[in-house]
Amino acid sequence: EIIEMLASDISAEVSQNSEELSRPTSFVNINQTENQQTSAGDDDDGTLSLVLKSLHSTQLSAPLRKVIAKLLPFLTYGQVAQSKELASYFDKYVNVESLGMMETFQKGNKSILMTTFVETAISLPPVSVCDNLRKELIQNGFVKKVLMYLMKDAPAKPAPWSPALYSKLEQQSDEKAKSDLKEEWRRYFNRPGLAYAIKVLTGLCSKHSQMQML
Repeated sequence: EIIEMLASDISAEVSQNSEELSRPTSFVNINQTENQQTSAGDDDDGTLSLVLKSLHSTQLSAPLRKVIAKLLPFLTYGQVAQSKELASYFDKYVNVESLGMMETFQKGNKSILMTTFVETAISLPPVSVCDNLRKELIQNGFVKKVLMYLMKDAPAKPAPWSPALYSKLEQQSDEKAKSDLKEEWRRYFNRPGLAYAIKVLTGLCSKHSQMQML
């Protein structure tokens, strides 16, 4: 039923846009269009809220949740209010410090919600309709939390297997120092949850200059 509702909603939006483009322009038509958009905005808000509430049900199958995770950003229709509502769910249900435990999560409401929103962030498309969601995720501190998690315990020096990042003098450092640095980087790359943090930031930063400059 949820998939049918989403498909119907998207289909209606496309049909409405096509009808608006085919109408002759006049002051009367402009006023009618504005009223319709206001009404549609209310419906869109209701659709997003309904789908978000449905995520609290543990009866939804994993494939359906994956579909919903990819569709959620589009249900904001690029509107600020809906984007802010969706962003609040990221902040509430994604415990960044628990990214390392996602592979071993026990089935439960909170873990399922976190997995859904992590998947949404990873697959967030680089399109304008998602710009306000990205901005809200910056505003509410979610992006900063992921960045801090990513940088936690990161070695202060570049990896020794990247000599181009070192001066000739630094390249002549003793083998023990290189070995210790290699081990430091190995421990960092083996951190649980690091791969998820990188994927989340990759999805969020895709073709979004404001996010990339953080």
